Amino acid sequence: MRDIIRAESYYLLKNVRYYVFLAVIFVLRILSAVPNFTWLSTTTDFIFYIFIVILVLEFSHKDFNLGTMKNYVGSGVSLENVYFGKLLTCMIAVVILSVVNIALRDVVDIILGNGSVDIVRQLISLLISIEKNCILFFICSLITSSVFAVIIGIAYSIVLGFVCALVKNPVTEAISPFLLDNINNAEKFTFDVMWHLLVTTLVVAIIVYLGAKLYSKREVK
Repeated sequence: MRDIIRAESYYLLKNVRYYVFLAVIFVLRILSAVPNFTWLSTTTDFIFYIFIVILVLEFSHKDFNLGTMKNYVGSGVSLENVYFGKLLTCMIAVVILSVVNIALRDVVDIILGNGSVDIVRQLISLLISIEKNCILFFICSLITSSVFAVIIGIAYSIVLGFVCALVKNPVTEAISPFLLDNINNAEKFTFDVMWHLLVTTLVVAIIVYLGAKLYSKREVK
């Protein structure tokens, strides 16, 4: 798995698109601090999610699309290890992008007098972001069509959240991004909130394990 992480990290460092994403988020967040452009804050949240979908999709699909997955398999690496290596590298990329986004959003909020920095809340927000994107990676890895995967990835955050909100229990809340965000937006981190976060994390861990098993069944051409 170490070689996979090294190869994927090298690809990320050479990926111009990733730096463009970082630059766009940086510019939009800075502009949202300007009084006449505060509306950009909500727009940036949506654009940020689109960037994440593209990033996750790229990690989960690129070797199948380019026909280079056979190089991993030919060297004796199992598809399960490929899945975990790609997922880990992808989540590192997501964390970097999320940290930049969250930090700039907090700076803008402070400039506009809308709040202060809460480190614990931001760490919880980062964990939630990782969990949501682990589920997104799982979804994208199951879909062979890149276009369809993008559509499903965007719909995941919109449609699934409303569906899961109709039935509130630990399982449905674990796969609902809106309800996951409700943990982050809770006024106080009570025992119930932290317990729910633990259950959510366990459910996501099961989904990741299941994703690796299903990924290993994919046909390599």
